Amino acid sequence: MTAWSGWGRLPLFLAAVPLVLLFAVSDANDHDWRVGARAAMIGALVITGLNLAIAAGLNGGEAGKWRVDHRVDGTAIQSFTPVFLSMAGAAGAAWTAQWITWPVAILLYFAGTVAYFMVPRWRERPVRAAVIARRRAFAEAKGWRFARTVADLTKRWDFGPFAVANTFAEAMNRPTAKLRGHYAGVSGSIDGFAFTIVDAFRPEPSAVFPAWSRKPVTVCAVHLSHSLPNIRVGIVPGRTRGRIKVMVDCLSPAYAEAIVNDAAVNAMVEWSLDSFEIQGCDLLTVLPSLTFATDEDSEEDNVAVVESLIAVMSCTDADLNAWRSGTVRPLPIPHDAGRS
Repeated sequence: MTAWSGWGRLPLFLAAVPLVLLFAVSDANDHDWRVGARAAMIGALVITGLNLAIAAGLNGGEAGKWRVDHRVDGTAIQSFTPVFLSMAGAAGAAWTAQWITWPVAILLYFAGTVAYFMVPRWRERPVRAAVIARRRAFAEAKGWRFARTVADLTKRWDFGPFAVANTFAEAMNRPTAKLRGHYAGVSGSIDGFAFTIVDAFRPEPSAVFPAWSRKPVTVCAVHLSHSLPNIRVGIVPGRTRGRIKVMVDCLSPAYAEAIVNDAAVNAMVEWSLDSFEIQGCDLLTVLPSLTFATDEDSEEDNVAVVESLIAVMSCTDADLNAWRSGTVRPLPIPHDAGRS
């Protein structure tokens, strides 16, 4: 994790504190590395708190959430917290090696690291099981295809900026924008359009503890018969004098003008569709997970979102053949996959 501008450089200087303490305190105590390791551990914990205190003043959001406002080609300061805690854990493992053997100390550090990443996954398992059971029954009732996991989707969609990083700093600091752990996928056809509904988890790269801050989302995707350039369209909350403000992320203005017309925007408003995007041959939107609720109509709500995507695409009256690009990808859940 590297920061390049403004306050984002501060963690680089703070990270040097444990190393300085390790060598300085060890040298001051007849090269006793045990005392140095303890000082480095305490120093790492102190700079962790200091880093969070400074970040709270810069990136503290409402309701305890962290913003990412302060990241002009840099990394949000609070996201360095796991790095500092890892330094404290490594120094603590070295300090305990005076009472236990080195292999045991390394094992303890390794166990703590595994627990950091795996405990959130274990907490998600009951929820995943409930969603899988619910969606499997729904797919069976509709006669649609179902897959317990859809691992290939991790590489299919990228929700980061479409523009290519032009500088080394931009490349180093591009946010993690791929969904993880796709599961409970259902696929079928509506009005001749193939679709996929799948749940996944969205990482929050600027969170204090990213592994513990994954948010459940539902992806509703309609698969097109041809591949198109990427475009992202969203309705900005609130209206100005009754006018709807639309935000568009696209590298081709002419193509964006052909996709985003008045009819498409009106369809988004009518169907309460806040955003959509085209990535290759997929027209999709990402929603907060609807399947965690106990409402029996949650799956029907997902289907309604698919229908809204079809309605928006049907409003495109321009000939899109001029912008066809690439090859059509196979369906995420093939036709020969098991039904329910």
